[in-house]
Amino acid sequence: MIRVFPVGGPNPLRRRAGRVPPKGVETFTGTIRSSRPGDTFELREELHVSRAQCNRPARIAAYLGIAKAFRMAALLAFFAACGGDPLSPEEMILGTWKLTRAGNEPVTVNYTLVFEENGVYTFINTIFDGSRITSTGNWRIEQGALFLDALDFGYYIDNEELTLYATDGTVFVYTRQ
Repeated sequence: MIRVFPVGGPNPLRRRAGRVPPKGVETFTGTIRSSRPGDTFELREELHVSRAQCNRPARIAAYLGIAKAFRMAALLAFFAACGGDPLSPEEMILGTWKLTRAGNEPVTVNYTLVFEENGVYTFINTIFDGSRITSTGNWRIEQGALFLDALDFGYYIDNEELTLYATDGTVFVYTRQ
């Protein structure tokens, strides 16, 4: 609601001068001049707001405080999860790996390598009729090379891929299962 009062004239709201408006009322005042010389009017706008809006700054501050606390907790949890000791090469290679590429070509054979903690590996060739040919041996990592019994490979682990580099230049790419 907007009310206009002549400056210096009767103003029923003037008795509230210097007092805080009642809860639920926000007031905005300004002065306007008339087109007639000497006439000045006071413009007062009263905006009636709900009780919930009266405490809006406190509610916003509380919300921002909660949101900030939640973000900090999420960041701490993230860094705590990332902050562990890095895995050793022996720990990174453990598990089951399936051959996906030989050289730059996809493979049609079903070869799987399983590395166990006790230093034993199992090589599994699953034939099309479902039968399996397996062989086992010992594995170890020394000076950046992966040894499978008497064979040695250069290797690289990136995310969920294990790349083996044979001494003859052949590259085998395995994906973690």
